[in-house]
Amino acid sequence: MDGHVIVIGGPTASGKTALAIQIAKKLGTEIISADSRQVYRELNIGVARPSELELSEVPHHFIADRSITDNFNAGKFSEEGRQVLDSLISKNGTAVVCGGTGLYIRALLYGLDALPEINTEIRNKVSELWKAEGLKGIQKELLAIQPNAADLLALDNPARVQRALELVWSTGLSLDAIWAKKESPVPYQIHGYYLNPERKKLYSYIDQRTAEMFQNGLISEAEGLQKFRHFKALQTVGYSEVFEYLEAKISLEITRQKVAQHTRNYAKRQLTWFRNTSGFQAISPESAEDIIFDTLNSHGYSIH
Repeated sequence: MDGHVIVIGGPTASGKTALAIQIAKKLGTEIISADSRQVYRELNIGVARPSELELSEVPHHFIADRSITDNFNAGKFSEEGRQVLDSLISKNGTAVVCGGTGLYIRALLYGLDALPEINTEIRNKVSELWKAEGLKGIQKELLAIQPNAADLLALDNPARVQRALELVWSTGLSLDAIWAKKESPVPYQIHGYYLNPERKKLYSYIDQRTAEMFQNGLISEAEGLQKFRHFKALQTVGYSEVFEYLEAKISLEITRQKVAQHTRNYAKRQLTWFRNTSGFQAISPESAEDIIFDTLNSHGYSIH
């Protein structure tokens, strides 16, 4: 197979972007971002979008290139991303994929079967359960069917939990079975890695990033997005907690603590996904670059 795809995954705040830029620069290629939130131009501070300097170093695709009002999902990312991937391989022989959204990475590399339509009766049933028992109610129902649901999706994201429950009730299948259906993989050599820093270091990075987000204006950014808060893109760590603060439900200090804690929880779920997904090698940030280039050399790709 001609063409090499270097996939750099891992938890939030682990240094994926910096590593991807260094790899792409040395390979003379570009980066496809596999992040379900950084794709939206309205979201910046709360999703830790790469800085303008970072974006200027190497061309990035699917960063701030559409609006949260657009209908964009893993299926569309797979379709559009493959077109970009084919173009990069044709032009450069290599491409770098960088991100922490496992579903988007899987969709790009292996494709996704069309998810089943949800009938109105089941959608209404899930909606009524949400209204009556809230997030805990739908979490309980999902976990009864899918005990490892926390390894597959963000259980603190109401929209994703509702969607998952709709799917398992509609199909009678587990999420694993639904998502295991995939098309043929892309016709290139895939080299998958995920950054796996020491837990203490990772949590320190997360705390530092959280502090920087608040210093850089996360609250102001969230204020400007309140009218869109019902959109799925904003039902995520960082914005959800600040919306609570803006409604005077929690103090600023509690908001900071919750953002940091929920980000740590999210990072753990990301690591679990990469550990449980075949084709990904755990690497430390310190040795990542050497390991990646050694692998490429062993596969006959010469680094100039």
